[in-house]
Amino acid sequence: MSSTLYLDETPNIVLATFALLGVFMISFCKQDALKRTFSLLFCFSLVMFLSCQSLLLIEAKTDNLLPLFNTGIKNTLGGAAIFYLASITPILSLNELKTGEDKKNMLINYCMASLSIILVSVTTILVLGMNEATIYRYPEYVVLKRIKIYEFFSNVDNAFTLILVIDLLSTASTGLKNMDLKSKWSNAFVFILLLFVISILSMNAGYMVIVYNLVPFILAVLLILTLLPKRLQNKRCE
Repeated sequence: MSSTLYLDETPNIVLATFALLGVFMISFCKQDALKRTFSLLFCFSLVMFLSCQSLLLIEAKTDNLLPLFNTGIKNTLGGAAIFYLASITPILSLNELKTGEDKKNMLINYCMASLSIILVSVTTILVLGMNEATIYRYPEYVVLKRIKIYEFFSNVDNAFTLILVIDLLSTASTGLKNMDLKSKWSNAFVFILLLFVISILSMNAGYMVIVYNLVPFILAVLLILTLLPKRLQNKRCE
């Protein structure tokens, strides 16, 4: 609500700078810097989300959850698989961590982030119902839509697609490092490629459907290509 209320008073250059800053950090920053930054942002976002959602509970209706229990097992498992593939980037980051403690902290943060997404989704459905919850305008969507360079943001699915594209290129960057191909040039390539993809998508909203449907499976292929060289290298060392 705060982002929606004060967004008109925020200069476009400020909003665009934060969006590009996230892209820059994914491409160029070291693991320790990313870990500290994202941990701080995650805690802040979690507190804000849970505070806003708890205030909405007075409007909640338990009947709005009934459609969830009518979903078939096949659809439930399919949705869970796609969600896993779409959020695979944090798991891939475990390969870059050197100590078991870092990996444990990463897994804890990943589980907490997934749990917060579930809580926000359930609370939104409780308050708005299944039909209206699909067009729920979360802060990231409002911010991106406010930036004029993202003309293709006509619905929430497009925002999710952009997130998937960022995860896709971040995964590619991780894969390059695991295959010993990571360098400043490869970082620059990933950064430029991301900006190119965003510009293409912004010119033609018709690409959204294709990307939205294919990116999770492309992430699965990248996952195999990323982990396989690491596994083979470990076996050779043994």
